[in-house]
This record gives sequence, C-alpha cells and structure tokens, in this order.
Amino acid sequence: HCRFNSLVSPLLIVNRTQGSCQSPMSTSLEFVNISVISPKFTLLASFILPVIQKPSIYAIRPTSALSSKSSIVTVWGSKFLVSFRYFCSFESSRILATFLNSTVLLCSSPVTAHIGPVTWSLGFGDNLGTSSQSFQFLFVMDIVLQRFNPSRATASAPTTISLHGRNFPNEMLCKFGLSAYSFAYVLSSHYAICSTPLG
Repeated sequence: HCRFNSLVSPLLIVNRTQGSCQSPMSTSLEFVNISVISPKFTLLASFILPVIQKPSIYAIRPTSALSSKSSIVTVWGSKFLVSFRYFCSFESSRILATFLNSTVLLCSSPVTAHIGPVTWSLGFGDNLGTSSQSFQFLFVMDIVLQRFNPSRATASAPTTISLHGRNFPNEMLCKFGLSAYSFAYVLSSHYAICSTPLG
C-alpha cells in the first residue's frame, strides 16, 4: 500500500522494481509525506513530495494568428511554478512555454497548414494534466493589404485610416514608423479602420 499522510491507497505492482498508486485529491498542503508499506503494515520506504496545484487560466492574447508564421501568445493565470515545464497545446501541436512569473507565461503559436479555429489548453509537468480552462484559437490566412487612404495625416490630431484588403483577422494592429501602434477596428475580413497616433 501507499500512505499519503493519513490516507492509504492500494499499490499496483508493475514489475519487480516498479509499482504505482493513485494519489488522493490534492489538499492545501504544500508537501505530502508518502510511505510505502507492506500488507502487514511494515514500512518499506518513505519520502516527501510537493503537492502541485493545478494552474488556473484567466485569458490568452492574442486569440488568433497567421497560419504561415509564429506569433507570441501571452497567457495570464495563477499558480504557475518556475520549477515546472508548461506546454501550450493548439490541438495536436504542443509548444513549450516560457515562465515569466507566477501569473504570466509566453508561448509561440505553431506554423500550420490548418485554417480555422482550434482548441487551446495548457499542459503542465511531465504529463501531469491540463488546465481546466480551454480557449478557442483561430488560425487565419496571410493578410493582404490592397490599399489604404488617406496616405497623409497631421501630427496634431488623429486621422482615421481606411484599410482595404483580404483575410483581415478579428484582432489587428496598425504600425506607424518604428514603434507607434494603434488598434484596428476590423469591420469585415476585407475592411478595417485605425487612427494615427499623436506626435
């Protein structure tokens, strides 16, 4: 048997050197004392393991990306551990995430031939499980910008720019110069507008 603190679970013998037992539901404890005992309750081994709390995911951004190139996806949540490995799953594609802190992870969307929505989820540890929350992630075709107007604007006031093209995603940014951005309002897959920044 395996004893997790005061709870006992049957030990399944795999072979002469391996066995497995089912851990109980996690508690608020950070560590659990595990003991392996014989049928006559003789102590065979004892060790301490950490109790891992399943992470919670609040949001991911962006929720869409081009299928032809990788994009950085930010994951906001809680209970992320620096000592653990996390994986962003885009259906069958599993991408290793980068730990920033206990509430933020970064991962890259894969390059894929798939166009359309997929289910995104977060895996953690060495096959310990996946997050309870999942999100829809959309892969879109390359954006084609055919024309925009006007082509000039004043620095003293924002100017609305009309964008015409194909395959506009639901979320899009307009870039002006090297570092100035503004959110685009995507009205259809062929038409969007954005405003020039001040200065």
